[in-house]
Amino acid sequence: MSAYCCATFPSFSLMPRLFQLSTGLRQVLRNAGWIMGEQVIRMLAGMFVGIWIARHLGPSDYGLLNYSQALTGLLAVVAALGFNRMVVRELVEHQGKPDRQAAIVTTVFAFRFTSAVILYLSAISLSGLTQNDHHTLVVTLVGISIVASPFDCVDHYFQSQSRSRIAALARSSAFFLTTGVKLAMLMADAGLQAFAAAIALEYAMNAVSLFWAYQRYGLTIRARPEWRLGLGFLRETWPDIFAAFSVLFFMRSGQLMLESMRGAGDVGIYAAATRLSEAWNFIPVSLAASAFPKIVQSRSNTALYYAQISRLMIALVAIAYLAGISATLLSEPLVMMLYGKSYGAAAPVLSIHIWCGLLVGFGTVSGSWLLAERKLMLSLQRSLLGLVVSIALNLILIPPFGPIGAAWSTLIAMTSAYYLFDLVQPSTRHMFRIKTRALFFIRSPG
Repeated sequence: MSAYCCATFPSFSLMPRLFQLSTGLRQVLRNAGWIMGEQVIRMLAGMFVGIWIARHLGPSDYGLLNYSQALTGLLAVVAALGFNRMVVRELVEHQGKPDRQAAIVTTVFAFRFTSAVILYLSAISLSGLTQNDHHTLVVTLVGISIVASPFDCVDHYFQSQSRSRIAALARSSAFFLTTGVKLAMLMADAGLQAFAAAIALEYAMNAVSLFWAYQRYGLTIRARPEWRLGLGFLRETWPDIFAAFSVLFFMRSGQLMLESMRGAGDVGIYAAATRLSEAWNFIPVSLAASAFPKIVQSRSNTALYYAQISRLMIALVAIAYLAGISATLLSEPLVMMLYGKSYGAAAPVLSIHIWCGLLVGFGTVSGSWLLAERKLMLSLQRSLLGLVVSIALNLILIPPFGPIGAAWSTLIAMTSAYYLFDLVQPSTRHMFRIKTRALFFIRSPG
C-alpha cells in the first residue's frame, strides 16, 4: 500500500475512505453520524448554558462546581471497572447470540452498579471529613452521576449493534429536559446548590431514558448476573481500571490541584478555558467508538486493519490542527466575548490546552488498538506515565503560573503518554510510526 502525503487538510469528503470495507461502511458512518450529531447539539446547547452559568456564578462558585464534577468524575471512571470498550468487544464477538449478549449486559451492569454505590458513599464520607457542609452538599448532589453511570452499558450495547441512534435520542431527550430546568434556574437567579441539583437531575434522567430505550429497543431476554463471568472480565480489565483512572486524573489533576494550591477562583478560570478546548473532543471519541466494532472484525486482515487505523489518525490530526490554530489565534476575543472580563485570564490557558485535543485523538484510537490486541498492561503503563508527569509538573508549575502552568502540565503529560510512550516500547513502535506519519498527513502502509 503506497504512502501518500496530503498538502492540505483532508476534508470531510475523505471520511468515507477511512474504512476500506466492502460491506458495512455506510452503517459505520451512519452510526458515527448519530453519535456526533447528538454530541454537536449537546455541545452547542451545553456550551451556551454552561457559559451563562459561569458568568452567573462567577469564577469562585463556578470553580467549586467544576471541582466537584472533576472529583466525582474520577470515581465514576473507577466505578466503570474498565468494562467500557471490553463490553463492546464481547458483544461484537457474540453477535447472533442474544442470550449471551443479555447475560453480558446484565452482568456488567450489576458489577458496575455495586461499585458505583460503594464509591458514591465513600465520596460523601470523605468530603464530610475534609470539607465544610456547603462543599459536601455540592459533592453529594453532583456525585449522583456516579450512581447513574452504570446505565452507560446500554449505550455500549447499541454501539455494538451499530444502532447508536437509539441511545443518542434517549440521551438527548434527557439532556434537553434538564437544560430547560437550568435555563429556568438562571432566570430565577438560583445559586450554586441549585445548579448542583440540576446536574444530578440530568444524570438521573439520562439513566432513566437509557433504561427505557433498552427495554423498548434492546434485548428482551431477562438474564441474571453471572458472577463468574463478571470476575473473569475483572481479571482481564483490572489494568484498564487503573489506566482509565490515571488518564482522567492527569487530565483533571489541574483542576484538583489548583483548588488546593491556588483556590477555587483559579479553578474557575481553568475550567472556563477547558470547557472551550474540550468542546470538540467528541469527534475523535465518537469516530473511534463507531469504528471499533469494524476494527475488531478486520484483525485477520493485517493490511486493512492498520490502514483503517492510519486513515482514522490522519482525519483526526486534520481536525485537531483546524481547532488548535483557530483557538490559538482567537483565544482572547473568544474568551472576552463569551465569558467577560472576569475570565480574561482564561485566554492564554485556552491557547495551550486546545492542543491536548490532538493527543486525545491519538490516545483514543491507539487505546482501541491496545484493547483489540489485548495489551491492557501497556495501556496501564502509558497512563501511569502520564499521571506521574502530570503530578510532578503541576507541583512545579502551578504555584508560580497558576492555570497556565496546569495547562502546560496536562499537554506535556498527554504527549508523554499518548505519543512518546510508543517510541520506547518495542511492541508499540509501529503505532508511533503511524502517529508520526499522521502528523504530516502521510498514510502508513499496512
